[in-house]
Amino acid sequence: MINLSTEVLEARKIQLLLLQELLKVCNEHNLKIFAAYGTLLGAIRHKGFIPWDDDIDMDMLRPDYDKLVSIAPKAFQPPFFFQEAHTDKNYFKGHAQLRYDGTTAIRPDDMNAPFHQGIFIDIFVMDAVPACDPKKEELIKETRNIFAYLRNKYKYNPHNPIKKIERFFRWRQFLHTPDIELYDRFENMFRQYKLEECAQVGPLSLTPYSTNSYHRKECYADTLWGPFEHLQIPIPVEYHEILSEEFGPNYMTPIQAPNSHGTLLIDAHMSYIDYIKKNKPTLSQKIKNKIRKKIQKLKALGK
Repeated sequence: MINLSTEVLEARKIQLLLLQELLKVCNEHNLKIFAAYGTLLGAIRHKGFIPWDDDIDMDMLRPDYDKLVSIAPKAFQPPFFFQEAHTDKNYFKGHAQLRYDGTTAIRPDDMNAPFHQGIFIDIFVMDAVPACDPKKEELIKETRNIFAYLRNKYKYNPHNPIKKIERFFRWRQFLHTPDIELYDRFENMFRQYKLEECAQVGPLSLTPYSTNSYHRKECYADTLWGPFEHLQIPIPVEYHEILSEEFGPNYMTPIQAPNSHGTLLIDAHMSYIDYIKKNKPTLSQKIKNKIRKKIQKLKALGK
């Protein structure tokens, strides 16, 4: 039996509110959306959350995803916040998230990130995968450079002269282009390949090298509906094929695995802004953390 913290249980309630709102908006605008990853597995195997999971993942094909992005600023009103590069200027994660105001869900390495960090659900975009391997590799290489530059901006310390020089030589081709223009260029690279021209779809803007997340586009040709906690959620018609490719043929047998988010810092009753102010490490704590990590690294190397 999995004993979940009060924080996770409270976060799940809010995540279900977020999912309910997302499905309502998609239904009102005739947009297709599907349960994905652990949420899809949870719906099929547990009729709800996987016992040790702490998030909700949804997939959309590129045309529907782009339509959702275009209507989101008007369709979602507080306490719901639709987060992507055009609504949150420092957010560059290759996919959207729906957040809940007045709450906290922070990855430890995002503690200094200057974007909305309320409790969230993920909305991933499935792009057409080029059949030609050289084209696919070229696309991945070019987009990864832009993605790495944008993702690492908020981790950059402008007061460190060595890092400043290193950043200049590594990213000099991007430094004079506005961030949103770079992100639009990043997404347009995926849009150049059309669904009708490709056999597979996959989360190229998120995990381009995870080929087990590439699936036949026919897997999303129709929608089934199934229970997820107290909700009915959309499931891709070929869910068995998808789950077999992602989790293996024995996906119905539970195996506890770590969550891809790592350990989230969660508070369902405090804004992430207040949470960060209250819990931000002092300088001495930061130094201690660095020393501890260094010792752990040396031990791992056997020194």
